[in-house]
Amino acid sequence: MIYTVECSFTDPSAEDEWNIFYSDEKLPALISVRGFLTSQRFKLSEGMNSVPTYLAIHAIANERVIESADYRQNGNP
Repeated sequence: MIYTVECSFTDPSAEDEWNIFYSDEKLPALISVRGFLTSQRFKLSEGMNSVPTYLAIHAIANERVIESADYRQNGNP
């Protein structure tokens, strides 16, 4: 099953901090959740004026993964 998350920024000054948090904390927490199989994050190419700026694609075992206590505790800080 594929689980996607989109994200854009209205305040560009917050983007660098968000990327550090996502790479150093959020992604490791997500992939520690039982049932998360793979995770990838993509950024929209420069010069494209469309939203969202970021797209995360996660392969998960099933829909129960994002309803689990493990996800609420570790993957959804």
